[in-house]
Amino acid sequence: PDTVTTLLSAGTNVVMQANNDITVSEAITASNSGGDGGDLTLQAGRSVLVNANITTDNGDLSLIANDTTNNANGSAGVVDAQRDSGAAVITLASGTTMNTGTGAFASEIKPGTGKTNRTSGDITLSNITAGSLVATNSGPTSGSDIVDNGALTISGTSSFTTSASNGTIVIDSTTNAFTGAVSLNTTGSTGHVVIDGGTTRLNIGQSSIGGSILLTTGNTITDSGTVTVGGGMSVNTDA
Repeated sequence: PDTVTTLLSAGTNVVMQANNDITVSEAITASNSGGDGGDLTLQAGRSVLVNANITTDNGDLSLIANDTTNNANGSAGVVDAQRDSGAAVITLASGTTMNTGTGAFASEIKPGTGKTNRTSGDITLSNITAGSLVATNSGPTSGSDIVDNGALTISGTSSFTTSASNGTIVIDSTTNAFTGAVSLNTTGSTGHVVIDGGTTRLNIGQSSIGGSILLTTGNTITDSGTVTVGGGMSVNTDA
């Protein structure tokens, strides 16, 4: 990752693309003494697997899996024949840390439009410190979820969305810290949501939830937008 680190540390944006998988096996640590680090984008035809820490020095970090054969800007996308079978996932390994400082963190499993193999699985988030967070699972396979195995510390807004029927959102680390509004969107009667705000105030923004929702925090729970829930709602303050 030395070349990537050097470019990011110079404030240069880096985009890495693969028709199948992208795996990060060694730490990427940007440090720009003259300002912010560059933005890092990883685009994979199938999966993005992050097994080491990434620090962007306030640059944005975008992880994209199950990319399409044609990009929105008209440029060529994934070569269909080179995307292997198997579910597309974004997996941040347990114990890893993504730190974008004031930069944005985004993870998205796309629908894989135009490909023969486009089944999808879960987005798994580890420890993340970021200025804002967007996690979108638009994979076509029912039950494509968003889950966590670490703490999310987000100084701005957070958004979690599953598009396939009955995809769930389970962000239940007891040390999460969401400073801004958290928006939640699922479809299907079992598209349930579980959110733990740790010990911080939990503010639920505009949300539409097909199943039930469980909210837990050691502080207050408020809303700043319309929250539509297809199933039941449970609210726990465990202070």
